[in-house]
Amino acid sequence: MTTPLRDAFGTVNRQRLIDMALEVTRAHMPDRNEGKRAEVVADYLAHPRIDVHVDPALPGRPNVIARIKGTGRGPGLLLNGHLDGGFVQTGWTHDPIEGWQDGDLLYGGAISDMYGGVATMIETMLMAAEAEPLPGDLVYLANMYHDSNGLGTKYALASEGNWPEYGINGEPTASGILTTHGGCVKFQVDFTGRIAHVSRSEDGRDALSAAVDVYQALRTAKWTHEPDADLSAHPRFVVGVMQAGTAPGAVADTATLQGDMRTVPSQSWQTIRADLERVISQTVGDRADIGTKVRCIVRQRAFVGPKSGRLFDALSGGHRDVYGTDPAVNAETAAQSFVTDAVDMHYAGIETLVYGPGSWFFAPDESISVDEMTRAAKVYLATAYRLMGA
Repeated sequence: MTTPLRDAFGTVNRQRLIDMALEVTRAHMPDRNEGKRAEVVADYLAHPRIDVHVDPALPGRPNVIARIKGTGRGPGLLLNGHLDGGFVQTGWTHDPIEGWQDGDLLYGGAISDMYGGVATMIETMLMAAEAEPLPGDLVYLANMYHDSNGLGTKYALASEGNWPEYGINGEPTASGILTTHGGCVKFQVDFTGRIAHVSRSEDGRDALSAAVDVYQALRTAKWTHEPDADLSAHPRFVVGVMQAGTAPGAVADTATLQGDMRTVPSQSWQTIRADLERVISQTVGDRADIGTKVRCIVRQRAFVGPKSGRLFDALSGGHRDVYGTDPAVNAETAAQSFVTDAVDMHYAGIETLVYGPGSWFFAPDESISVDEMTRAAKVYLATAYRLMGA
């Protein structure tokens, strides 16, 4: 480890990191807009060497783009994390919006995915701002509306130029390197029948019955795809919503299924729609009295990043600088079902890997380790030093 890097490590501020993570968590808006949280992030990034731009992608829903200019003699590094977050609403021992600390752990709604990671990347920027200038630019994109389709990152990459050629997405990977994850297609199937009162139920056309039959058939359906060795558990899906009818004493004239498919690279909305229509046809095709409609709610491509090369070596070396051991690679199997903004960074020509503190659990009392956050901030900075030859 070089002396400049060791000196830079000495500027990490554990208490500031705790305060930032909890304040970002508490910046909650019932309408899910990220504006309040973006202002918190921008305020913490206020530093003479950091140029901060709060960019209104949509009214009340900005991205925050922060840049530390380098000397111009090396490649840049983009750090990326999302400002929106979802969490289980019930079952908490304390108010999830308030957040709290217990020893090494911080608790709060969406603190593992990924408000703790957002704070970690802010800390990296502040550490870099106090150190000697890097050869290349260090940029932080805290984006609005990550939720599966990556709208905030898509907007930022399309509307602004001069992005670094390398990037790290900070989704929670238990401080391991994730080179590959699946894509996502969320779908909806609408069923229409005819309402009839229970006294004349034989005159009705039961949309709920058709929806139940299709739900059962989907559980054993075969999906058109080419297997992927890095995504051996994919494709995987769940139907998480079923809604039907208007009254307990009437045949349901409408029903809806909503599902979420995590995909391998060979799958697309077109292949999944064809598979859904095939299952529906085989299941309710002989019921001319039931109408069906299939539509896409959300879609995002799978991510395939580098398993070797300059970025991989720099991130692996940065992890070794901090932990003294090699990082795990693709070990967090749950993370392979994530959908991250690394996809859009990749397709914008930014060589990208996913690496972040914490493991995400969609459960009450989700938490993240302060020690792991502190180490991740150092890993990001050490990666920048190695990548830029500093």
